[in-house]
Amino acid sequence: IKQVGQVTAQSLVNYFASLEEIRHASLETLQHIPDIGPIVAENIYHFFRQPKNNQIIDTLIDLGINCDAIKTDSTNFSS
Repeated sequence: IKQVGQVTAQSLVNYFASLEEIRHASLETLQHIPDIGPIVAENIYHFFRQPKNNQIIDTLIDLGINCDAIKTDSTNFSS
């Protein structure tokens, strides 16, 4: 997702309980997440509104990829 790196991804994981919640989040909800500004929120929102992106995610889930959110401390990421 454009402009979404490890720190932003971790913010999403910490805010939402599952990938499904992220996929269905409103633009307003995304804009209220700490460290996510309006442009990044729009990028996330529009990414999950693209049918092709959701088809790929669904295929990965069907193949057994575990997409459950794992909450970790974002300081575990190396710079």
